[in-house]
Amino acid sequence: LRLKGRFSAIPAKTVLLIQGRIENGTLGAVAARLAGKRVISYLPMAHTSKQMGRDSYFGLREWVVKLQYFLPHAFVVISQSVKKQVLHYRKMDAIEVVSNPVSDRRVFETRPDARSALGLDSSHLVLAVIGRIDFRQKGQDLLLAAVKNISVVLDRPIQVVFYGEGPDEDRLKKIVEDDGLLNFVKFGGYLQGGARYLRAFDMVTIPSR
Repeated sequence: LRLKGRFSAIPAKTVLLIQGRIENGTLGAVAARLAGKRVISYLPMAHTSKQMGRDSYFGLREWVVKLQYFLPHAFVVISQSVKKQVLHYRKMDAIEVVSNPVSDRRVFETRPDARSALGLDSSHLVLAVIGRIDFRQKGQDLLLAAVKNISVVLDRPIQVVFYGEGPDEDRLKKIVEDDGLLNFVKFGGYLQGGARYLRAFDMVTIPSR
């Protein structure tokens, strides 16, 4: 009710909710609807529980998730594939696809400058992994297995840098240690404004299950 009161005090007629998944921000969506606002949800992903590797509890989780897709009046999504995911839960026309923009402001213009800012060796082949450390969705463990195989055939030293945090961060660090990969795997933590540093990397990988 307190959140509803805050929305009611806002003169704007429309509320834009930035949600990682539909479950994030449900309270805000309910409060905004109760306040009589038009609710638009911005969603970068809309996977099912099965795709996320989560127990659906005999379909109960999916039933609850589907109800949450009926809270917003419209959706903004980042790709056609995410639009299809939303349509799986709710058939509607009010879904706009807006690609993620990357601003070129304050971007490092040279690789040496970008690597220096991140503390990376200028002579290494640098492979960056940027994102939440979550094996079920992101598959960082699969990437480690692949890198371990290709590192022996490269003609220059390789450095794999994981930027991000998440539920499997400790598991990933243990795999690195147990497999003897400490010499070429680094953990950079959360990287604020990652697009600024793209020139530092020879490759940015996006493993996914």
